[in-house]
Amino acid sequence: MVPPAEHFQSWEFEKAAKRKGGRVYIDVRGTGEVIFHEGYVTRAEARRIERGEAACAPRVQRGELTSTLQTYVDLHRHAAVRAALIGHPALALRLMLAHAIVGSSLWTVRVEPQASRNDEVRESVETCRGEAVFDAERRLVLDTLGFAAEEPTVTGGSGDDHGVAGLFLRLVALPDEAVMRAITVVIGETLAAGSAAVEASVRRSGSPWRTGGRPMKPSSRYCATAKCWAG
Repeated sequence: MVPPAEHFQSWEFEKAAKRKGGRVYIDVRGTGEVIFHEGYVTRAEARRIERGEAACAPRVQRGELTSTLQTYVDLHRHAAVRAALIGHPALALRLMLAHAIVGSSLWTVRVEPQASRNDEVRESVETCRGEAVFDAERRLVLDTLGFAAEEPTVTGGSGDDHGVAGLFLRLVALPDEAVMRAITVVIGETLAAGSAAVEASVRRSGSPWRTGGRPMKPSSRYCATAKCWAG
């Protein structure tokens, strides 16, 4: 570890393979920038290796970070990344979508269960045209994201940190249109039934009872008296 007050002086080191004792030097700049110099030994160590004295060389000190220095690195990287994202809204959108889908220690997004204690109501929702249209779109998004076709939802990951990063990189490779379609499915899965957000969405996007310009009729006698929004 090279402390902030010092700099990695390349002329004091020589390249060496890991099997020959090459180490990774972490250069922490005063600005918070962190640079990794991989595969180096000191000049003195390089001379010993050339003379075949590697076995007698002093024990290599592990380049492990103290908890304080690790926190320093993590927080400075965090500050730098979120400042950089201000100029890259498309990346920020993809990162947010990855968090919404997979979850994290700070993100918990739940899927609307569409629950009802009445079997007939549940069946009417499962077989209505709106669900059929949405399920077809969901399957397309599952395929686009590389998820298994039998997954019941796009949303609902384990919160695994590597899972977020992996999905983010996948989203970066996708065009904006594909990303927006994924967003539509994710918000559709996580939009709370009976909420004010549903009502607001109806007023802006049109009636949820319409698909392809034709009104969807309630399929259950329990819905016969319900007011079907027409836009």
